[in-house]
Amino acid sequence: MPNATREATVSVGPSTIGERIRQLRLQRDPQMTQRELAERAGVSVDLISKLEQGRKQTALLVSLHKIARALDVDASMLLARPSRIDVADDAQDHGVLAIRRALWLAPDPPPFAEIDEQQDVVAALAQLTPRQRAALVLTDVLDYSSEEAGRALGVSAGTVRGLASRARENLRRQVGERT
Repeated sequence: MPNATREATVSVGPSTIGERIRQLRLQRDPQMTQRELAERAGVSVDLISKLEQGRKQTALLVSLHKIARALDVDASMLLARPSRIDVADDAQDHGVLAIRRALWLAPDPPPFAEIDEQQDVVAALAQLTPRQRAALVLTDVLDYSSEEAGRALGVSAGTVRGLASRARENLRRQVGERT
């Protein structure tokens, strides 16, 4: 009979989208570089890098679908929390403990204050001029360079930087007024 005080080894797999992307990218044979994945997916290397390093927690669903296709997996592999909990063979009697620990590792839902803050940001975005909003979304959300955003908007890279800078300042001011 196994020792009742022995602890189960629980593995719930990578917990962030970036960790899952990195794991899937490196599991390939041969391994795929970030640049190769970005080129194959049609997204920026910067997006892949920021996701894998945890500097960015999510991306547009369209981008995640492109990345999943490039990795030859379903997008749910990037988005979903692991559906399996592995328990070490020597801890068969500790299934309940393993499940309890896995649930303990699950992230907490965002607090109401954070949800209110997100709604404030959405309301503030609606107050920006269309050009400011476009420049901000292209550079800060979609990770376009100023040059790429400029080509998309038909303006210079300097104009994009100025529009995005004014948009950020307006957002800071508007969100700050609501708090």
